[in-house]
Amino acid sequence: MKIIADWVSEQSYEPKTSIENLVQMIIAHFDNPEHYGEYDTETGCGGYGEVFTAEECKRYVEESGGFKEFDYFCQP
Repeated sequence: MKIIADWVSEQSYEPKTSIENLVQMIIAHFDNPEHYGEYDTETGCGGYGEVFTAEECKRYVEESGGFKEFDYFCQP
């Protein structure tokens, strides 16, 4: 989590929620079995390697529209 938090700070992004929440939301969205493995053109799933890495997580955030897409509180 620290690597992602440091990356957010390096990018000078000021979370509307909190850095902790933002990082948790990023990881919760990215760490999904559908994101791993070879990219499947039929389903649009995969393409982010075989296991969680910070670099692939960063790429996922960038390809998803940036930090703002993850900067919200999850409501039950």
